Amino acid sequence: MDSLHLPLPINPVSSSSARLQLQTIYRVSWFSLFRDLYASSELKIGKKFDKSFQLYFVKMNALAATSRNFKKAAKLLGLDSKLERSLLIPFREIKVECTIPKDDGSLASFVGFRVQHDNARGPMKGGIRYHPEAVQVFKGMVFRDVFTWSSMVDGYWKNGMVLEARQAFEAMQVKNVVSWTAMIQGYAKIRDLEEDMSEVPGGSALAGVSGGSAPGTKFWELSMRLTPHSELRNCASEALLRLHEANFMEIQVDPDEVNALAQLMTWKTAVANIPYGGAKGGIGCAPGELSLSELERLTRVFTQKIHDLIGIHTDVPAPDMGTNPQTMAWILDEYSKFHGYSPAVVTGKPVDLGGSLGRDAATGRGVLFATQALLAEYGKSISDQRFVIQGFGNVGSWAAILISEAGGKVVAISDASGAVKNSSGLDIEKLHKYSIENRGVKGFSGGDLADPNSILTEDCDVLIPAALGGVINRENANDIRAKFIIEAANHPTDPEADEILSRKGVIILPDIFANSGGVTVSYFEWVQNIQGFMWDEEKVNSELRTYILKGFKNVKDMCKTHYCDLRMGAFTLGVNRVARATVLRGWGA
Repeated sequence: MDSLHLPLPINPVSSSSARLQLQTIYRVSWFSLFRDLYASSELKIGKKFDKSFQLYFVKMNALAATSRNFKKAAKLLGLDSKLERSLLIPFREIKVECTIPKDDGSLASFVGFRVQHDNARGPMKGGIRYHPEAVQVFKGMVFRDVFTWSSMVDGYWKNGMVLEARQAFEAMQVKNVVSWTAMIQGYAKIRDLEEDMSEVPGGSALAGVSGGSAPGTKFWELSMRLTPHSELRNCASEALLRLHEANFMEIQVDPDEVNALAQLMTWKTAVANIPYGGAKGGIGCAPGELSLSELERLTRVFTQKIHDLIGIHTDVPAPDMGTNPQTMAWILDEYSKFHGYSPAVVTGKPVDLGGSLGRDAATGRGVLFATQALLAEYGKSISDQRFVIQGFGNVGSWAAILISEAGGKVVAISDASGAVKNSSGLDIEKLHKYSIENRGVKGFSGGDLADPNSILTEDCDVLIPAALGGVINRENANDIRAKFIIEAANHPTDPEADEILSRKGVIILPDIFANSGGVTVSYFEWVQNIQGFMWDEEKVNSELRTYILKGFKNVKDMCKTHYCDLRMGAFTLGVNRVARATVLRGWGA
């Protein structure tokens, strides 16, 4: 790697939204450096850490892509800069401490977040996740903070490493560093530096060389040469290796990630044209390590802390990673103790407590309707296409079942256990039954064993990634043979792959529209709860189809208006609807 291009701000930025954008950019930049160091064998790290490393890179790429797509949409729409900034600022950020007694009598404390992004178009809407991923921590320094670029030079300086501070500053060729988050402070502590800090000047080492004090978030392009011997490269290697060697784990929910996901929900609900804004929440815990009674206590305490900040017409939570209908039932019950019985306060509930029929299959059914709409645009139908589906969980399995019922030929499927393929078409009904009984598709006799790592490059007409984010990347994009990609998962295609596939002429139906069936039926559940009238499943499915088809037409119209692809068509549609509502309510002035 000869060079790394990093956009840096001319001036310090204080607003939380702008800070989030900057931190996201810098995290991805650091992670790109670490990734390239690892790829060139300059870093030797174990498989377990390597997996965490790759997962973190996927997440950072997703956050950066969200910010980039918003900026592109805002530019296409010609939004006023003041309005553009206001759309990024979250309405409210909530952080609470949840302490519960565990089954063994000890006390455990967990941190919960709820970010309420925007309510211009209606109550805020978004999932609550109990985060199963552990974040690497060393000596109290959270792994994610390595990538925020806060105080690298300042950290050198404060730890008495004056020469290193000067070298790092000169290597960056920057006259205004926006804090590089304690990376080198941690690095210095690792090396057990015991300098007399009383003689080290306080404040930032760069206080006198700021690039100016005018407000704004303009960026200029810096080309930074990184040689194998540069101070910066060595620091990156050292910091990452030391973090790895620490082997110390702590559960965290990243508030910046939650913020970006809340923002994404704002655009997704607007694309679906349901009267919601966006929100997202989470608790830093590993649900698999807690008993059912501990999870219930944690959920109830979290609800007690935020009950007056959520509500039927304020913020309506739903299940997400690590939570389920039972979690929603606990939230409903605890909330109702304060506000009276309020089934519409959460969606994704059990049907016996006001949940909607058809909700379980909603995301997969929405994928079917979206796929039908896209294929029809090109004179094709489900029945004359061959499908490959990566992921056989709730979304992937329902998509496969419904596509098969519509006459489509599913030729390959993978899940966490393995992969199976059959060029004549898999019997999805039998495969689904087998996967439930055997906890995966591996070993299914109705097809040949396949390599799950190459499932994305199998020969097919339509590829449906329905599992993890970032699975379509620069390493495999050139080998993908599908003509259409339907993003049933969240952010399965990274930006580099997006560009490669676009040049190849592959049509991508973006996640912000393709997997909106779930939140759309959540809206139907909310409507039924408010009406006190339950719809039959046929009505739910019929209404979902209407919303998806109208949504596709609206996305297509935006593509024609702004001469852009489907991803940008969806983003411009969502951002425009939120911007118009913001202005009409008098909030954009």
